Amino acid sequence: MMAAGCARIGFYVDGLDATHQRLIDAGVSRVTPPERRFDLWVALYENPDGIYFTLTEAARFAAM
Repeated sequence: MMAAGCARIGFYVDGLDATHQRLIDAGVSRVTPPERRFDLWVALYENPDGIYFTLTEAARFAAM
């Protein structure tokens, strides 16, 4: 849970599964695995400085 007034950086990517695997192989800490949230595919990571960031693939499930 983020406190009021906080922000988190996030990026849209094409191919979250492949990007996720490259990050894991490089030793990036995964907080949450890629998961469906509404019509998005989202994963949360933590960099070595303790800063959290999200990666999102848009409309992956839109056709479902």
